[in-house]
Amino acid sequence: MRSSTETEEARYDAGDAAAVKKRADQTKLREARKANGLQHIMSTADGRLWMWELLSTCRPFHVPFTGNASKDAFENGMHNIGLLLFAQLRACCKQEYDLMEQENA
Repeated sequence: MRSSTETEEARYDAGDAAAVKKRADQTKLREARKANGLQHIMSTADGRLWMWELLSTCRPFHVPFTGNASKDAFENGMHNIGLLLFAQLRACCKQEYDLMEQENA
């Protein structure tokens, strides 16, 4: 059984200006909702503590090389997630990120 997203993907026509605009609008709304969710998490001391712990686990500023191929793959995955999250935080929650660093210094 196909999900509604798969069905919509199958019907998407990139040559249809109305469909392209609709997709762009949906994407813009989704990005705004994601930024809003991150701002919501970072707006409280509890949320910032949770985020600090997650970033600490992902270690975005640590070189993930250990010399063990399977461990390196796992460490690189965590590292990449940490870098992505760090970039999102700095892009939409710079003040809250700075506050989080102060709270956890």
